[in-house]
Amino acid sequence: MKSALREAIVILGCALLFGLAVNAFHPRRAPLSFRRPSADSNLVADLPGLNVAQGGPFRIGTSQVRRLLDQGRALLLDARDPGQYAKGHIPGAINVPYEKPGEAESAIENLPEDKVLICHCEGPPCDLGELLAWELTSRGLEGVAVYHEGINAWLESGGELDLGKGGER
Repeated sequence: MKSALREAIVILGCALLFGLAVNAFHPRRAPLSFRRPSADSNLVADLPGLNVAQGGPFRIGTSQVRRLLDQGRALLLDARDPGQYAKGHIPGAINVPYEKPGEAESAIENLPEDKVLICHCEGPPCDLGELLAWELTSRGLEGVAVYHEGINAWLESGGELDLGKGGER
């Protein structure tokens, strides 16, 4: 039993070293970090432009969402279903229901390329906003962000909801 455990540890150690070596010499190596940037870091403020190719969406927090909306540099995409959207959404958000591909497709085709696209839903444990953001980046769209805390954090920070369908396209 002890020899099998020892062999398993040696194999795992070799695999780890091999993986690190391959990553070190790969042209598109993955950055090694055990820290996740905070949602309210200065990431958006430091972006040189809107066409930032990052390989995936980036996370932003409430203060960054407000700043981008105030500057007119962002468009909010509410990934919830139309019924939830109609009950209340962040003002200016358009409904792009992730779980209804037919309805989302026409909205996705008409998204502006000159704005940060901020995908969101209600907040944890909802992950529809993140799924929508990954879908958009897989289609080649750049400048896609995830407002992971979503509507829950928006309300906690004093934000109000639009109870009409005014933001819908």
